[in-house]
Amino acid sequence: MNKIIIGMLHLLPLPGSPNYSGSMDDVLNRAKSDLENLLEGGLTKVNIENYGDIPFPKIPSSPITISSFTKIVTKLEQEYDFDFGIQVMRNDALSGMSIAHVTGASFIRVNVLTGAMIAEEGIVEGDARPLIELRKNDRDLFGAIYDSLKTSMSVAHLVTEGKVIQYAAEFLKTSVSDLAISEPMCRLDVPNDKRNNLGWHQEQSYFPQNRNGLNGLVCWIPLIDVTKEMGAIHISPKSFLEGTVKLYGDIDTKNDDLQSIQINVSEKLVEKYDDVVAQVNEGDAVFFNMLMFHRSGINTSSKIRFAIQGRIHIATADDFCPFELINYYNPFVKQKLIEKNYDCSDIPDNKRQPVSHMSKSKTNTN
Repeated sequence: MNKIIIGMLHLLPLPGSPNYSGSMDDVLNRAKSDLENLLEGGLTKVNIENYGDIPFPKIPSSPITISSFTKIVTKLEQEYDFDFGIQVMRNDALSGMSIAHVTGASFIRVNVLTGAMIAEEGIVEGDARPLIELRKNDRDLFGAIYDSLKTSMSVAHLVTEGKVIQYAAEFLKTSVSDLAISEPMCRLDVPNDKRNNLGWHQEQSYFPQNRNGLNGLVCWIPLIDVTKEMGAIHISPKSFLEGTVKLYGDIDTKNDDLQSIQINVSEKLVEKYDDVVAQVNEGDAVFFNMLMFHRSGINTSSKIRFAIQGRIHIATADDFCPFELINYYNPFVKQKLIEKNYDCSDIPDNKRQPVSHMSKSKTNTN
């Protein structure tokens, strides 16, 4: 199994820290030197931390710490070609996510997102609530962060990692070199938010690359232990025996760009099969073919559910239709770039989820 090695870049004390030297140039020069050593050693992924700011506040970090942290990371990002993440010590998830969004980081690290632990600072408690409130109070910013996560190389790597893709090839009875992948992405499902919960459906309704749904599969990987209360995925074993189910009635289109389109199978068909809740742990993976009835669970816990998913297809099968992923450009970020005087005339205005193949038409229910 391929392993990802992430180098740790510890910044010198920043402004606001008791041990700050008084020189931002010293902080930047040391960061450059350490980063060059990591890159020369063969690392391409680096986690940047304000580790020099001991003793750490638990949360939140001071504004001067966040602004100086952002300035250092921006300087590094402009000068070096590397994939990086952010960690704001001790446990400031919201500031870390904010810096990541502004600087283009592909991930963040948080010591305690949920639960609690005892550390030098005392009891450090999980702080998922600010991320949940961010989605509720600033949907555009949360959407921009979400879009950044969905296109992260770190996310794509988890779905295409050696062991995962080998299992996919084995289940599909083909070789790894014959596979294609569509839309590897990270989902963040906050408590009691149903906008992106899908009813009972077949994945082929959304990803029709193979005419035979048995020539493709879904891979779902939880990043934390997922219980029923956290919205674990529901599946109906043997429901794939129905074959490709024709859509019924009108497709439930979105009210806004943050709500998922619903392309559901009929309740009459769903009632024929068992409803199995896939309660899984961090490090597990769930595979099922494109015809299996399944639906989103509803997160009724107090925690955010994090999961990676991707759709894998047999590209050499005679029923495969080659495809291109349609680029979606986040309009909120585009406007921010324009305000910074970037020329964005070549970035089109488009829809998040084209529905050209999902026409509203009456069909039979099988």
